[in-house]
Amino acid sequence: MQDIIIYLTTIILSALFDLYLVNLLGGVKIERRQLLVVSSVLVLATIIALYDVWATFLANLFEALFFYKYFSKNNKLLLLNSLLLAFFTDIFLDSIDNLLESSFAGYSQIFSLGMSLLAYFLIIIAIQKNRERLIKNFTSKKTGQPLFCLLVYLYVSTFLLNLAVLYNKWFYSPTITLSVLIVIQTLFAVIMFWFDFHIQKGLLNQQEEELREKYLQDLEKSEDTIRRFKHDYLNLLASLRESAQSSRDKALLEELADYSNTEINDPNLWKYKSLNHINNHALKGLIIDKLDRMNARKISYSLECAQEITDLPAEVKLFDLIRVIGIALDNAIEESELLLQETGDAGWVRIDIMLYQAQPQELEFVVKNRCSQGNKIKLNEIAQKGISSKTGHKGYGLANVHEIQDKYENMYIEYGISDDYFTFSMAVS
Repeated sequence: MQDIIIYLTTIILSALFDLYLVNLLGGVKIERRQLLVVSSVLVLATIIALYDVWATFLANLFEALFFYKYFSKNNKLLLLNSLLLAFFTDIFLDSIDNLLESSFAGYSQIFSLGMSLLAYFLIIIAIQKNRERLIKNFTSKKTGQPLFCLLVYLYVSTFLLNLAVLYNKWFYSPTITLSVLIVIQTLFAVIMFWFDFHIQKGLLNQQEEELREKYLQDLEKSEDTIRRFKHDYLNLLASLRESAQSSRDKALLEELADYSNTEINDPNLWKYKSLNHINNHALKGLIIDKLDRMNARKISYSLECAQEITDLPAEVKLFDLIRVIGIALDNAIEESELLLQETGDAGWVRIDIMLYQAQPQELEFVVKNRCSQGNKIKLNEIAQKGISSKTGHKGYGLANVHEIQDKYENMYIEYGISDDYFTFSMAVS
């Protein structure tokens, strides 16, 4: 009789824990008029769970469906993740309890109840301390659905392992049970890969949108500067006409020249010159990102792209093409930063970039940067993994470039040093 009471107390404790979590994390606020319905459902779920281990699974399913439908106005993903966390905690603690009971002869039900109370208490404290972070992760577009799949996987796999190992109950047969576990693991891996792919794609789209917005904002600022310059220039010309007969001609002309040089040579005005000729969003986004890095680090640069870049080579994957150009630009920026630290001469450090497309499906890319070590750099070594001319650098950049180049017969990579300039060029035909 005592064992039955303790077992019933444990199940009620589990139901109350589930209710507490959906309130704490799931945002479920139970009103007085709803209390009778919720209590009845929890009592019914408890009665179902008393039958056997399979009934516990059905009780959890029944409980989840009830909360999902009855509190449909709440955030459903948050509610489901909260319930799954509660269910997994219950079944995990049940597994530990059964494992201890089977391992130690003197393990009593009273001790089991005490351990459960302590475990739930510690888990509740941990969840309360991390409540905001859990809610954020449970509802985030990046992590909410992957966490849902992870919790489903953990719950189902732990339940099946409990059946097989602790209760010695197989799903029809040991072979079928193990096969089901393998299928679940495979499905979980495929689903997580799918989520990871779409999350990465979403992040790239978000970054591309942010870069495009920054590009447009800078274009608007440049347009305002040009408009202001035009207005001021016309006023100065009017002043020049009025003073054509006076002795102030020379002074006014010098003032006009100084003003023109100051405004026209403002580097922020020409920061994104030629980018309008690049019609591929991914390539344009990459170039904007690298130019922003150069501008932020006070590295002088030039970008030449006189022809329209329309159709990129179809035989080369866009991701590989972007990687090669990104590695080359990163190397140029890192070397320029090092050179700037060594010399302190911002006027001497420089990066020149050129993009050219003679016809669609072709692309030429060249980047030149001053290098600090000149002829000391051994070109036959820096393309090897683990070897780099940069201090503290692992040296995987050019090695990765060559691995990509080996995949395509129509990709040609060259690099060399001349007059303290390191030149990297790529041609895809």
